[in-house]
Amino acid sequence: MDLYLLCAWAFTGCFSVCYAVSFLTLSVRKKYPIQYDLKAIGMYVLLAAVLYVAAEYVSIDISICVWHIVQFCCYCLLRMSLSVIYR
Repeated sequence: MDLYLLCAWAFTGCFSVCYAVSFLTLSVRKKYPIQYDLKAIGMYVLLAAVLYVAAEYVSIDISICVWHIVQFCCYCLLRMSLSVIYR
């Protein structure tokens, strides 16, 4: 694996763990309730999964481009989460 792919995996993993921990922590949700747009979040995750699967089955080596798109989707998800928090 090259460095860019490892960085993409590290970013995706860390962000996913942080998001899951903050979403699943019951005490935080009771004290500071946030109305997440779960439908939009699900669409971003679905888009990232579809792009990943498409990159795995395309014979041209475009996996780096797909990883950048996945990172962009994660960035959009983060911005959407922050916009909900700081309304």
